[in-house]
Amino acid sequence: MFVWAIESAISPIRAQQVLSTSDLKSIQGKISDTVIELEGFDKEREDLESWRNEFHQRRDVHDSYAPCRYEHGHADQCDWFIREAAYLNSERDRIDGRVKDVNNRVQVARSRLQHQMGIVQSASFPDCLNEFEEQIHSCVAKADLKRSAICLTGVWKDRC
Repeated sequence: MFVWAIESAISPIRAQQVLSTSDLKSIQGKISDTVIELEGFDKEREDLESWRNEFHQRRDVHDSYAPCRYEHGHADQCDWFIREAAYLNSERDRIDGRVKDVNNRVQVARSRLQHQMGIVQSASFPDCLNEFEEQIHSCVAKADLKRSAICLTGVWKDRC
């Protein structure tokens, strides 16, 4: 009896949880919301990429004037160049910060999606969804989380 308890505790095989229809609808809603959230992050990333490209063009123009040349005794003729360099460095830091923020939020959303997919992956399904269990597990097995979620939405759509 003791050996069985230890084996069952360390065994990677877990009992399947039977999810009710309301549980599945809740999970489906969370998955759909997270996919929409990830699509929003994709749009943010596109906007940031446009900003970054435009920034690089302006920085390249700025750098084409380097080193700034001035008449002897008139270093103030390069003040504009120094101010512009400081502004560009600040802008670069803002872009990098926004990219890092979006990437962190993407990771959190992907983790939530993976958690929901894990619930679905290890579940068995009651009632009418039982006949679609193989399709549901096939969707969850996809490597791309977003495609997996879209596949699930297609299987669940208009069911039960």
